[in-house]
Amino acid sequence: MERRTAWRIAALLVLLAAILPYRGAIGNGYVYDDVVAVERNDRVHGLAHWQEILSTEYWNRRELPSRLYRPVTLLSIAAEHQLLGPEPGHFHLTNLLLHAAASLLVLGIVGRALRTRRDDSIEDARDRRDTLFAAGAAGILFAMHPLHSEAVLPIVGRAELLSALFTLLTVDVLMRGGRARWIAPFAACFALLSKESAALIVPYVALLAFFGLSARNVAQLRRWDGPGSGRFGAAGRDLLWIAPGVALALLLRWNALHEVPAPQLAFADNPLVAAGVVERIATSAFLFTRYLVLHLLPEPLVPDYSFAAIPVAGLSSFPGVAGLVTWFFFAVTIWFLTRLGRMETDRSARAGLALAGLGLSWFALGTLLSSNLFFLIGTLFAERLTYLPGIGLFLVFAALVKAAFALRAAVAQYVAVSVVLALFAAGTIGQLAMLSKRTAAWSSNLALFRQATIDHPRSFRVWVGLGESLMNEGKLAEAEPALQKSLAIYPDFGATHNCLMSIYHDQGKFELADTHARRFRQLVPMDPRPYFVLSESARRAGDPTAALAEAQAGIAANPDYLPLRLASARAAGALGRTEEAIAEYRLVIEKQPQLTSARSELGPLLIRLERWDEAVELYRQVVAEAPDWAASNYLAWASFKSVTAKDGSAPDAAERLDEAQRAAETAVSQAPESMKRYAIDTLAQIQFARGERAAAIALMEQLVAALPGESSYRGTLRAWRASR
Repeated sequence: MERRTAWRIAALLVLLAAILPYRGAIGNGYVYDDVVAVERNDRVHGLAHWQEILSTEYWNRRELPSRLYRPVTLLSIAAEHQLLGPEPGHFHLTNLLLHAAASLLVLGIVGRALRTRRDDSIEDARDRRDTLFAAGAAGILFAMHPLHSEAVLPIVGRAELLSALFTLLTVDVLMRGGRARWIAPFAACFALLSKESAALIVPYVALLAFFGLSARNVAQLRRWDGPGSGRFGAAGRDLLWIAPGVALALLLRWNALHEVPAPQLAFADNPLVAAGVVERIATSAFLFTRYLVLHLLPEPLVPDYSFAAIPVAGLSSFPGVAGLVTWFFFAVTIWFLTRLGRMETDRSARAGLALAGLGLSWFALGTLLSSNLFFLIGTLFAERLTYLPGIGLFLVFAALVKAAFALRAAVAQYVAVSVVLALFAAGTIGQLAMLSKRTAAWSSNLALFRQATIDHPRSFRVWVGLGESLMNEGKLAEAEPALQKSLAIYPDFGATHNCLMSIYHDQGKFELADTHARRFRQLVPMDPRPYFVLSESARRAGDPTAALAEAQAGIAANPDYLPLRLASARAAGALGRTEEAIAEYRLVIEKQPQLTSARSELGPLLIRLERWDEAVELYRQVVAEAPDWAASNYLAWASFKSVTAKDGSAPDAAERLDEAQRAAETAVSQAPESMKRYAIDTLAQIQFARGERAAAIALMEQLVAALPGESSYRGTLRAWRASR
């Protein structure tokens, strides 16, 4: 088989391994952070906001500054939205293709690192075979590893995919050398503008030269003389290639974020914010170990590791000790590989040692930066953070496979190769089963959090996620116990209290709703929602003064939250401050013209002030948008009064009375029996004004017969009879 054909087959297998296990994801919807970051984010619904994307942070929420800057990720989503529309399927497909591209780069990097012979000898043929299998196995396992599912399955995982893809591309072109290196500054810039974790590109490029894998060293035969022999010079030259791209990315980042305040890290997301130095070191060591173990045994996998999911460790605890031992093991192994490489004379062995050293250093450095050791990040632990650092372990695996095939003793080689093949087969079969389960879990929020509460019930946030998902499905009775479980794990999370507040408010359990509203307001004082609930509760309890105070306090915290304007209008109307109430209703209608309920509530206030013409225009819109008997009755009455208030002198008096009668007849036909008398009364008044006295008197007689205790009807009937 020709060399190129063999590598093309390997590339095809890697592509299939990256796409086929995830094929079900194309039918998935917007899940978890996708809803906020993509589905409800107007900035990425086309390229119209490209300048805003370049000049603002990733989440762009003033109340929760993040100082994250990922314009390449957002622009890729915006361009795709513009070309293909809002359906989530094509976003998921693009993620799969990006993951496949990254997997192919892993294949290429391993192949370039391990190929040492170019002489068409028997040894060269064996070297090509061994390298091809090692590179293919590493690429396939990387493509199928379940730990990567959190980067591949959600649309927001594109940040991980793009940053890793461009980082790998940078490494690949620097290993190629020649004209390909002109791609390096662009790839480095795009990597840094995709996600902050791509800052690892600088030490990774330096490590590439340090271990003799940059273009100059690969082109030669790799003399392994440790960090000397010009390796620092090679690292400097490679870093110069990416320097312009890094500088441009940093400049754009500074321009967008220099006025953004530092983010406030939440204890619920990262308990290390309240830990001391010793606990921070011990916990970081344990997290490093956990990341390593999840690569070997990726089960269970869950979307959240917040408070109590992973406890803060101490130096004397087993997790802390295990983590420190792992750190020591990694440091000793990297040092040993460096020393061994200096003594090795075989070119193939030197290449394998170099790749293994690079892989271990790649994983260690990347994982240390995400394990909260040097600086705190927004989460204690996250599976998606392993996508780029974890590549190092697959480089190590490739080096071990190459070493197994290169054993000189036939028996040892047979045993080693058999073990490798067995592990590879078992790994791929196990990964397929896990990916099938994982892909199904990410099909919807409800499926994701149902599975997560089974796999990792200590995470309070997955219980909140399950509760919110059930609420969105209208299953309030099922949502409540899930939220209560979240509250039992972590009682100070505002979203939990918000959900329970909403459930109890909808169920009419107002005292419980108020309790959670007060706690929610205490935890998140800038959120307007608890103020609205408390305002409505006070108004319902007959205390409009307190209701207005709550509404105004909420408006002060967030003047753009329209439900609070409605609450303020209702309370002001109940207090007789009609003009103030009308102004609030007008503001709501201006901001949200489709909100018919605001017009319906404004109408009676206009009628109270006898502003008949305004009431007529208002109720015409209400009847057109959401017709019901009450709106028709109000339209009939306002039209009728707009004529009688002017003694019938209006030029369109006849048309107004015709409109009033039609609306009144509609109200009579639609009104329930318990309310029909009001519509009949309105129709009778209109008929009498139009001179249809007999019909009006007949209707009034009907009302008097049905309601003999209503003196107003009897008085009106006597007056009309006397007017004959």
